[in-house]
Amino acid sequence: MTDPVAGFLDLLDGVRAAGPNQWTAKCPAHADRNPSLSVGRGDDGRLLATCHANCEFNDILNSVGLKPSDAFPERSPLPTVKASRAPSNNGRAFPTESAAKAHLARSLGGRLSGAWVYQNADGDEVFRVLRFDDCRRSRPKQYRPLRPSPTGWRLGDPPGLLPLYGLPELLDAKIIWLCEGEKCVELFRELGLIATTNAHGAKAVSKTDWSPLAGKTIIICPDHDAAGETHTKDVLEALKRLSPAPMIRVVRLPVVNDGDDIEQFVAMRRENGATDDDIRHELEELVEMAPVVEEEPDLVIVRLADVTPRAQPFLWDGRIPSESCTLLGGRQCASKNLFAYDIIARITTGSPWPDDRTGPRRAPRSAILLEAEEHLESSIVPRLAAAGADLTRIRCVQGAPTDNPDRTRFISIQRDVEKIHRLARRIGDVGLIVVSPVTSYLGSVEQNSNEQVRNEIIQPLKALAETVGCAVLIIKHPNKDWRNTDPLERIAGSTAWTEAMRCVVFIGTDPNEPAEEKNPRRVAMWIKFSIGPTPDPLSWKIRVADTGAPYIHYDFAPVTFTPGEMLIGQRKGEGRKSKRECAAEFIANALDLGPMTAADLNVKALSEVETDRQFSMDAFERARTDLRKAGRLCFERRPETDPAEWWYWLADRSPPEWFVMGEGNGQVPHASRARA
Repeated sequence: MTDPVAGFLDLLDGVRAAGPNQWTAKCPAHADRNPSLSVGRGDDGRLLATCHANCEFNDILNSVGLKPSDAFPERSPLPTVKASRAPSNNGRAFPTESAAKAHLARSLGGRLSGAWVYQNADGDEVFRVLRFDDCRRSRPKQYRPLRPSPTGWRLGDPPGLLPLYGLPELLDAKIIWLCEGEKCVELFRELGLIATTNAHGAKAVSKTDWSPLAGKTIIICPDHDAAGETHTKDVLEALKRLSPAPMIRVVRLPVVNDGDDIEQFVAMRRENGATDDDIRHELEELVEMAPVVEEEPDLVIVRLADVTPRAQPFLWDGRIPSESCTLLGGRQCASKNLFAYDIIARITTGSPWPDDRTGPRRAPRSAILLEAEEHLESSIVPRLAAAGADLTRIRCVQGAPTDNPDRTRFISIQRDVEKIHRLARRIGDVGLIVVSPVTSYLGSVEQNSNEQVRNEIIQPLKALAETVGCAVLIIKHPNKDWRNTDPLERIAGSTAWTEAMRCVVFIGTDPNEPAEEKNPRRVAMWIKFSIGPTPDPLSWKIRVADTGAPYIHYDFAPVTFTPGEMLIGQRKGEGRKSKRECAAEFIANALDLGPMTAADLNVKALSEVETDRQFSMDAFERARTDLRKAGRLCFERRPETDPAEWWYWLADRSPPEWFVMGEGNGQVPHASRARA
């Protein structure tokens, strides 16, 4: 071969220049949709070819009918050429159509066996597809496009989208058969039917302009094989994008062998003596039996007239809905878990609800508990037993198995809700699922993200409740914004936590109780209830069973305060200070007598927490930060101390003795930095 590189490139598809003496193309040794073959010219003019899909060099040459010796030039090395002048199957022009055909026949080592002309709407030839049989390549049957140009006949497709086969005939047609391959189109034409196809077969649907089929009746007749089904799927996607939309039917011919198409269908009937009219009528009957392909809806919709109304089901009549989610919030130490355990006990035993003690007993049902903060042996089981629960009906989910049989992983709603669903189906009579607290089961979901909370937590839990036919009770802690007196706004995280709920219950303590009361009355208030009249509050005191485990005892005392007053622990107009204000007052009183080390101040604060339930370390730390930002509190490290010794003092009081620097040394006191 005089120039092995140029001759090799003429046998490839999708050739593109990649630099001086470098090209890319589709590898002929495997089904290559995206060019993975790198072609180059060696210093001695030899052919270099590397397939990035790991095809062997000899296999690449064999697939185009070449031998390893064909990779070397017959004469001296050729000079380096620029990429812009590189040979390409899209760039070489032949003076006549016959010359182009002869070149292809010689390159492929085959004989021309067919040619099909593709035209534009005016009937002018755009390109033609040539078929060669008995080729030297791994595929004896090869197709090559050839197009006319002002400078001669060129190999390759024309630029832009390709026209449909027989386009001029399609423009005025109302019913068009669509098949795979030009030979099949010609068979339909022999039967008196208008048909078309796209060039280059099942894998080239996206290269074709399908717009001439808009608004027409299209009958797709796929080949009887996997490639035919793939072609049909891709064509349907292309046709669905047209406007106006065509009416589409898919007719699968009654053929047997893999790869059969209209050719075998017609041949069999002609052998049995059927006329072309008989065959056409049979095809038309198949069309009548084929359903119209309905467009897949963009939205999942339901017509309301098809919905059978029914009453909202309840787990706890008028209070906790079934087939839905309820959010249970409340301050720390408000006994949210004890309230949930009491509900579990009544569900698993069928005992009456506390506000309907004379009501009929219900059939016991099972419960599933996801509890991340309480200890199983020392807290969960004793408290449920003290509440009177049937422990045989309660499953506590502690994790999911891993590859290591000795370890489990923590589950998340985002990842494992289907596992919970399967557990509920296996149990069969689940009435309640409790998730406590839900923030422990979020996985990678950000609790402040409205979209993530709705789509990956609440919606899956709602679907779980509806499918299982149970109630889902979600326990969640409040945020730390003690100045906000709206319980709905105090639920930490995104507003979706409350907006997406039909029922929200908030638990707190009676603000009328004295501050020194160690067992204040707890109250549950329904602060959101969008499925009926808002239920009355429920109140209780905590009692201790003989086992030492706490449980709740309802007292039914009247509730005369608002949820906001319960939340902040004070009645309107009483002027009781917030925890943060009390903490700031504590710091000022502690330092009023003089400076104090940080360690000593923390010890005093911890002692205050033990004696005053209205005082917390969280409020202490926030108040300390507020005082420093306001310039009322100084905080400095004593020099040359190891370990470090930090001190606090009030800005309007004397600093510690060590802080007074030597007189006359011109140094600026540290306090100026702290106060700044």
